[in-house]
Amino acid sequence: MTLTRSRRWLLGVVFATGACAAAPRPLERAANPRIPDSVPERRAAQRAATPELEAEDERWGISAAEERSRADGRAAKLAAPLPPRSDIPTVNAAPTTPRP
Repeated sequence: MTLTRSRRWLLGVVFATGACAAAPRPLERAANPRIPDSVPERRAAQRAATPELEAEDERWGISAAEERSRADGRAAKLAAPLPPRSDIPTVNAAPTTPRP
């Protein structure tokens, strides 16, 4: 079965018209987009959903390790920067002109 040139052209026009005639579907969006939870909120929700984690944390010492980590972070923030050492000689790296 062979199609003549005019039938092929007509078939192409029909397909092109059908493809271009439909408008794109609008995206479905929620009326109030949900704001993502912060890390403390997610953690609290996970803790509330799985109460047996408290016993596991006590068993493995996770809570104590987290508290030590927080304390170390606070101590590092509060530590004053060290003064420059006087026993290290300073080097003058400024360019100099050659002597005649």
